[in-house]
Amino acid sequence: AYRYRLSFVEADGTVTELGAQDVTINAGRPDQDVDVFPNPFNDQLIIAGDFGSTYDVEITVSDALGRRVLTTTIPPSQGALVIPSGSWASGVYVVDVTYGRTQRHTAVVAKL
Repeated sequence: AYRYRLSFVEADGTVTELGAQDVTINAGRPDQDVDVFPNPFNDQLIIAGDFGSTYDVEITVSDALGRRVLTTTIPPSQGALVIPSGSWASGVYVVDVTYGRTQRHTAVVAKL
């Protein structure tokens, strides 16, 4: 864990100390519960994870301009979704996965 001292600086230069905060950065992926691969991708994009067994999994894929190219819901027991993406334009896409109170956002690149 890292410890950061945070301050808020107003436009007029007034500084408000917010105190110290502990921040943990997970550089590895051993406890990552959602995988989006391959990255970069061509003809298909795979979203897989251990979603538990309670909540449906909402998946939204948006292009770099924020336009939704896919919105779907899968049962948590499905565990993975293979998305045909061969007709998508090259570029950056954002994959949003929501289940219960958990949200994951991943940027991926489509290339031809």
